Amino acid sequence: MARIGNYELIDKLATGGVAEIYRARNVATGEIVVVKRIRPDIDFDPEQHAGFERELSLALMCTHKNLIRGFEH
Repeated sequence: MARIGNYELIDKLATGGVAEIYRARNVATGEIVVVKRIRPDIDFDPEQHAGFERELSLALMCTHKNLIRGFEH
């Protein structure tokens, strides 16, 4: 499958209105992670892109035992 940066995509878990979610492997550590990316098949929309960025920034600030830990932006 495809590779995004340091992550090798294993399989697609879900597709939403703006994003896709994949199970992936960190090629450096072998760790299994989840990657969320903006769908490549939709036209660039600055408002949607800004919303995705805000969601990501907020998610990276959250820490709780019941939440998935964010790694990078």
